Amino acid sequence: MQLYDLCLDPLLITLESTLTGSRIGRRQVKTTVLAYADDVAIHVKAPSDILKLQSAIQRYEAAPGARINFQKSRALGTWNIATGLMNTP
Repeated sequence: MQLYDLCLDPLLITLESTLTGSRIGRRQVKTTVLAYADDVAIHVKAPSDILKLQSAIQRYEAAPGARINFQKSRALGTWNIATGLMNTP
């Protein structure tokens, strides 16, 4: 598990630094990524963040050889995108 955490950390740092994120409540810090064990929730606020997210995932997959399981992934939101995001329903 610790090895997985070490491999995942660069992706989380990249997403935190490049995506728009949201401020929740009165916090001054933006929230972009929530991670617990092998579950990761990514908050994408702007449609322009999707390209940044795709790029970060491609770099992450190339480095440690890990793959995101899009069959277990879900995209939730109110945007009018009929085909899903990144092959995710």
